Amino acid sequence: MTLAPEDDRRMADALLLTVEALWRAEDMEKCAASFPKLLDAKYLAAREPNEQRDLLFRYAQCLRRLKRYDDAAAHCAACEKAEAEPRVGADWCMQAGDIRADQERYDDALAAYERVFTAHPEVTDAWWNAQRRIAELLAKKGAAEEALKAARICMDACTDEKALADVVRLMADMLRSQDKNLGRANALINYQRYGPAGEGGKAGDAGELKDPLAGVGYPSYPAREQVFGEARKQAGADARAMRYRAMTYLYTGHPKEALRCFMDAFGRASVDEMSSAGHDMIVIGVRAVRGYSVGLDAFYNFVNYGPAGPDGKPGTADDLADPFAALLK
Repeated sequence: MTLAPEDDRRMADALLLTVEALWRAEDMEKCAASFPKLLDAKYLAAREPNEQRDLLFRYAQCLRRLKRYDDAAAHCAACEKAEAEPRVGADWCMQAGDIRADQERYDDALAAYERVFTAHPEVTDAWWNAQRRIAELLAKKGAAEEALKAARICMDACTDEKALADVVRLMADMLRSQDKNLGRANALINYQRYGPAGEGGKAGDAGELKDPLAGVGYPSYPAREQVFGEARKQAGADARAMRYRAMTYLYTGHPKEALRCFMDAFGRASVDEMSSAGHDMIVIGVRAVRGYSVGLDAFYNFVNYGPAGPDGKPGTADDLADPFAALLK
């Protein structure tokens, strides 16, 4: 006897109620035992795609809470393989990485996080979190220099002040652990706070600061380089495509190339896109090349007024020099 579709739905709902009750009771053993039936193809098909994905993710979380790490990782791998949506596929890679990190299988975790970039290059949503986890795991492995380089990419790719403050703290902790003192950690914090002119704000005086990351460099990601190179060829030619290209350059340690793409994106932006494109060009692109945020007003002013300055008249006292030109040399 074949169940009618409405019967499948009723059974699926009943199974879900059982699993949810066990989940609330935190009876993960029984929950894990009940999930496979709930995830049977005919019952899963009775649900919308987003509901299906939510249940699959919850099963992974259940197995993780039970410390059935190998089963959880195998489940994630199967779900990633079956997933047609790149954004969700990247989420499965993140889950797999977190599971292996729980086991302190750092190399396996690093490989899973790297798949966020190489297996699903179409979407950038999970890139920052994956890169941050890579930096943290390298530090836990004792690969201090590589961890700092990986974190530097996170710093370049920050899109807001909260993310920037988070990664500066992370890098300061790395420097403190590596040096066994606060010298470079404090220097990094002060450089981010005041820029090279220092607290006094005057370049060339006694308070001038040096960038403690000047000699750090960037990590080498040959697989990313190859995948991103191909992805850039397929990305199109509008403002969003140029922003995507910029992000691929940031996540392979090429901030100048990223800034050029951000500038190109701004030039191609529609009226509706112009504000966000300008923000990305300056707050992400310019800051990544310079290595600090102080003094971005000069870039905003040039974008807003052009070389003729606020009065719109060339050859007057408020004329503005192009601050972008020096960054791209």
